Amino acid sequence: MNPNQLDRLTLPAIFEYNSSKDAARPIFFDLNGQPLTFAIFYNRVELLSEMLTKQEIKKGDRIAILSDNIANWAIAYFAIASRGAVAVPIISEFSDDEVENILKRTEAVSVFVSQTQIPRISKIQTKHLRFFVHLENFKIEKIKKSKEPVPELIEREFGKIKKATLGFMGRSSVGESETVDEEDLAQIFYFPDESGQLKGVRLSQKNIVFTSQSAVRSLDLNSNTKIMVLLPLASTLACTLSIIAPLLVRSQVVFVNPPDSTETFNQWLRQFKPTHILTDVNFINWLNKSLSASAQSSSIIKNSLRFVGRLFNRFLKKEAPPENKLFENYRWLISTNFNPPGQKLKTLLKKQSADHRFLFGLIETSSLFITGKPTTSFSWIEGDLLPNSDFKIVTEDLSADYGEIWLKGNMIMQGYDHSADKTFMIGEDRFFRTGLIGRQEEDGSLQIWGSKANQINLEMSNPIFPELIEASLNELPTVKESLVYSENGQLIARVYIDANTVSAEELNRPQKIKERILKQINDELPEDVRISDILIQESPFEKNVFKQIIRRKQTPCI
Repeated sequence: MNPNQLDRLTLPAIFEYNSSKDAARPIFFDLNGQPLTFAIFYNRVELLSEMLTKQEIKKGDRIAILSDNIANWAIAYFAIASRGAVAVPIISEFSDDEVENILKRTEAVSVFVSQTQIPRISKIQTKHLRFFVHLENFKIEKIKKSKEPVPELIEREFGKIKKATLGFMGRSSVGESETVDEEDLAQIFYFPDESGQLKGVRLSQKNIVFTSQSAVRSLDLNSNTKIMVLLPLASTLACTLSIIAPLLVRSQVVFVNPPDSTETFNQWLRQFKPTHILTDVNFINWLNKSLSASAQSSSIIKNSLRFVGRLFNRFLKKEAPPENKLFENYRWLISTNFNPPGQKLKTLLKKQSADHRFLFGLIETSSLFITGKPTTSFSWIEGDLLPNSDFKIVTEDLSADYGEIWLKGNMIMQGYDHSADKTFMIGEDRFFRTGLIGRQEEDGSLQIWGSKANQINLEMSNPIFPELIEASLNELPTVKESLVYSENGQLIARVYIDANTVSAEELNRPQKIKERILKQINDELPEDVRISDILIQESPFEKNVFKQIIRRKQTPCI
């Protein structure tokens, strides 16, 4: 079907207007068993929707999903949408207290949960939570209330009487179907803000479907596309590109969790043969460093055992393919939502013939509003907005060619959960103030530099955005993590060292490590951006569930 011919921008509309053509074609794959065909997917969504109806799920009820990446995630998501209920995807990296807090704040009545997450749910007690569903087999398990307060007990018993009365009258307490409109709430997604506090974003049916349609057009996804998904499905970007968009164009999707080794990853690539890989900058950095270490080890072994012969060399070469082959043979879709790419990665991808794309968005913009090809500019991302959206650059300094980016389009959220504040929409033309700094290029594309909240202002320079420097620092073999900040008008970098890449002698003489890192990073940075000093961090930085460093918290360094 043409993804732009929906009569309304809702998830049930996508489900309803997909024809039965190619019903036997596999659409969703995972590591747990047989792939889901279109026919099986639609049948199970309908059966699960009926099951939710029998459990008295009604329009507007909140249903959470707490799970690893498995194909049944997609079934649960569309079954929730078909009832007009609201999905509450929860990132599995949240702590138990945070999961419970989200369930309480959203008043979730049920949770779809994978086997690995059941121990966390089974001990949670909230006022509204009634049952959870095993995501592997859709078995229902009632929540055992430890002690039900009298008002809730009376309300529950009254509900039973009401249901029996309606049944006697030949009516049902829950309608057989629910009408879902574009402005209806479809999803609530909670995330940690810059201070580490939980914040919820409310996304409408139109927000999500519009973003999916636009992504299909911008990324040229089609029925020949097969995406391997390494991002958690609870993230809105992964849900958009790997569940909703594929149904629009009948592409295929492989759900996996991040691999524990490059060997496992290569095995998956051979097994599923994807055309696209959806991941983030953190995974790419891990992959590059792992492959580089593997190649160095392979080279040492080959030189030591050269006498074994050409056959042995071929075997080693086969086991450790050059890293650029991974970027030549697949089209990478790389999320930069939480961390920007470093200069080395951008240079590497720009040299490849494949049409790689960086993706960027805010949680408030359905996690996507710009896609761009790799460039070597010292920026977070440079590219074009999604179709049918608009932006403007707002600046107080009329002489500056940069400013804050304001957005307009159907991807902008309805608002924040538990907040009636609508001031995030500015002026009569209803632009969204992003808090991002950037500029418009001569060709009309948008270049994003970073967050206004984190920018560093030094004399005689444009704003400096520490994440861009950290991205290049983290690409250095010796550096695992880094944090850049200003002190007395100078840029300072704290780095957490990968002990496996330095000798014991160097660890005892950190000054040499500092000098080497300082030279390496300053050789890569623009001439007007210079690090003055390197400090070595004794322990990893505290990070949120998106692996972003919580900047307000810093630990001792040497």
